[in-house]
Amino acid sequence: ENGGIMWQNAALSHSNGADEDDDVGIARHLRTKRWALPMLNDRRRNELYSHAIRKACRQTVSKRNVPGGDDTIRILDIGTGTGLLAMMGAHFTKGAINEHDNETMKVRVTGVEMASSMARLARMTVHANGLSDTVTVVEDHSMDPNFVLDDARFTDSSPELASSNGVESVGAKADICTSELLESGLLGEGVLPSLRDAWRRHLKPDAVVVPQRARVMAVLVEGLPLNA
Repeated sequence: ENGGIMWQNAALSHSNGADEDDDVGIARHLRTKRWALPMLNDRRRNELYSHAIRKACRQTVSKRNVPGGDDTIRILDIGTGTGLLAMMGAHFTKGAINEHDNETMKVRVTGVEMASSMARLARMTVHANGLSDTVTVVEDHSMDPNFVLDDARFTDSSPELASSNGVESVGAKADICTSELLESGLLGEGVLPSLRDAWRRHLKPDAVVVPQRARVMAVLVEGLPLNA
C-alpha cells in the first residue's frame, strides 16, 4: 500500500488463528512511514499544537456562547492521521464549554483522512479514548468535490454571510480547522491548496485555523562541484 512492502499475508494470518482485531494494513502502513511514530512522540510539537488548539477552542466557545447563538462547535481536522488533533479539539472544546457552564452547547469533530489504514487506526484510537460520540473519521480527501461535512450535524447558521464572502457551497461549515499537512520542506504535502479549498467550501468566514502561520529557514552552501 502506498508503495510499501507486503510484510504479512493478511488472509494467511487469519487462517492461522490470528486475532480478528489485528489490522495488518495498519502495521504495514506504519512500517513504511518510518517518520510517523517519532513525529507522534515529539513532545515539543504536541505541546505547541495542544496550546494552540486549546486557545482556539476557548476563543470559539466564548464567541458562540451568546443568547440565540449556534449551540454546536464544529471542528474539521484535515489529514487526521491517528486522530490526535481531532481528539485534542474535542477535549479542549468540552472543557471550555464546561467552564462556561453551558448545558446546551456541544462539539462535533470531523476528521478526514485519505489513507485507508490510517483512517481505520484513527477510528480505533478515537473509540479507545471514549470519543466516538463526538469525533467522526471520514476516509476521503478534503479536496474531493464530493466531500462535505455531515449534514445531519453541521448546518451553516448564516448562509447569507457565507454567500457575501464568496463561499460557493453553502451548507456545512466548521468553526475551527486543524491540520498537520507539513513536511521538512513545509509545502510538499499540499497545505496551501487544502486550506484554500477549506476556506472556500468547509469553513465559516470567522473560523480559526491551526496552525495559522509558518516560516521556512534556508542557508546558502558553496562547495566543490559534485563532478569534480
